Amino acid sequence: MVLLGGIQTLTGPIVGASLFAILQDTMMRSTEYWRALLGGVILILVLAFPSGIVGAIVKLTRGRKGMS
Repeated sequence: MVLLGGIQTLTGPIVGASLFAILQDTMMRSTEYWRALLGGVILILVLAFPSGIVGAIVKLTRGRKGMS
């Protein structure tokens, strides 16, 4: 959950835990193999956002501020 949200931010673990709970609930309702699907989604998210979701958002907003 911390890896999903971001290690270097205070709100990262909160966002990661919330996203994990939402993904788990959604996938449990949709398929019998929800554990494998959830693991795959988490793996993709960690590979796509190495600094976590909050870290990616922070980088995005800093990049846009520098362009303005």
